[in-house]
Amino acid sequence: RQEKIRQRKLESKRVDHLARALREEERQYLDQWAEETEEHDQAYLDKAEEKLVEEQRKQHALALQERDALKGYQVAKDAWMERQMESRREEFERLYEERQKRLEKLVVQKKIDRARQRFKEEKERLQEADKAEREEKERKVQEQEDEERKERERIEEEERLAEEEAEKERLAEEKKRKTEELRKRREEEDEARKRADEKRRQKEQEIEERHKADAEAAKIARASAAERVPDRAPERAPERAPERKKDEEEDWRALRRNDSGGRDEARGGKGGGWRNDDRDDRRDDRGAPARGGGWRNDDRD
Repeated sequence: RQEKIRQRKLESKRVDHLARALREEERQYLDQWAEETEEHDQAYLDKAEEKLVEEQRKQHALALQERDALKGYQVAKDAWMERQMESRREEFERLYEERQKRLEKLVVQKKIDRARQRFKEEKERLQEADKAEREEKERKVQEQEDEERKERERIEEEERLAEEEAEKERLAEEKKRKTEELRKRREEEDEARKRADEKRRQKEQEIEERHKADAEAAKIARASAAERVPDRAPERAPERAPERKKDEEEDWRALRRNDSGGRDEARGGKGGGWRNDDRDDRRDDRGAPARGGGWRNDDRD
C-alpha cells in the first residue's frame, strides 16, 4: 500500500513536470499565433474597407448623373410649387395671425391670472403674517401671564414655607415650653413627694414614739395595778387592749391619709391636706390622754 502511494506521488510529479514543460513550450507558439491572427484580421479589414469605399464612390457617381438629369425640370417644378403654395400661404398667414392673436390673448390672460394669483398669495401672506403676529402677541401675553402666575405661585410657596417654618418654630417653642413646664412640674412633684415622704417618715417616727410611750405607760399602769389589786389585773388587761389597738389603727389610717395627701400635693396640691390636719388634731385630742399615761387607769385606780 505504501508502495502504491509512493508510485502515485511520483506519477503525479511527472505529470506536473510534463504539463509545466508543455506550457513553457507552447507559450512562444501562442505569441506567434497571436501575431499571425492580428495580421490576417488587419488584411481582411483593409480589403473590406477598400471594397466599401469603391461602392460608395459608384453610388455618388450615380447620384450626380441623376442630379444632372433632373436639373432641366427645376424651373417648371419651382413654378408649380409656387402656384400650389400661394393659396396655402394665404391660409397659413390667416391661421398664423389667428394663432398669434389667440396666443396674445392667452398671454394676457396668463398675466392676469398670475397677477391675481400673486395678489391672492400676497393677501394670504399678509393674513398669515397678521395671524402669526397675533399668535406671537398672544404667546408673549400668555408667557407673561405664565411668568406672573409662576411668580405669584413662587411668592405664595415662599410665604407658605415661611409660615410652615414659623409654625414649626412655634410648635418647637411650644414643645420646648411644655417640656420645660413638664420638667418643672416633675421637679415640683418630686420635691412635693420628697416633702410628703419626709412628712410621712416624721409621722411614722411620731407614731412609733407614741406607741413606745403608750406601751411604756401601759406597762407601768399594769405593774402599778398588779401591785395594788393583783386578783383584778387579768380582767383589766383585755379591756385596754382593744382601746390601744383602736388608737394604733387610727394612727395608721392617719399615716395613710398623710401619704395620700402628700401624693396629691405632689400632683398639684389638691389632696385635701386640711382634712388630714383636722383628723390629726382630732386624733391628737382623742389620744392625748393615752400619751399621758392613762386617765382610765387613774379612774380604775
